Amino acid sequence: MIPRHSSVPRPGAVPSPARAREYFAVSFGDEGFKESDAWLRRLDHSIQRQHVAFRTGDDAAAAALQARLASAVVGIRVVLAGPEADVYTLRALALRMGAVDEEVFLLVTPDGSRRVHCPHCQSTTVTDRPVGEVVVCTGCEKSLVIYHHFSRRTATYLGYMVDAEERAKEDAA
Repeated sequence: MIPRHSSVPRPGAVPSPARAREYFAVSFGDEGFKESDAWLRRLDHSIQRQHVAFRTGDDAAAAALQARLASAVVGIRVVLAGPEADVYTLRALALRMGAVDEEVFLLVTPDGSRRVHCPHCQSTTVTDRPVGEVVVCTGCEKSLVIYHHFSRRTATYLGYMVDAEERAKEDAA
């Protein structure tokens, strides 16, 4: 269960298309493609739109978003659709490039993947485990609890070492 005061993204209602000059949609996986395609079909036919699809939010997807935003003019809106890990990773990139929240629409599919930041080695581990469960860090192999703190800037959940107190007691003895 997610506490009320958590920063964990909560799925909400799918936003209605707003009036804009152009929409640039980036989707990830089959479900992301279906979601974004259905959302784009609701737009007025006079509005320009471009839809690019990727399996994941990898370097190719990031490069496509960067290239499009580098030449963007006022009035463009970005639609990101797919698993949470991919959507929030590219959302963070869009914001670093100058987009604002009102220009980015998120359509998160229920795949459940998330990125976990390890404060011990600074690695990021991708997992499908829910918040509150334990994952092994791919960088330092420490067992991390996936904490209900989500950084929208880095698109990661905070992980903390599951047995930190026990190890501290052992080291002191």
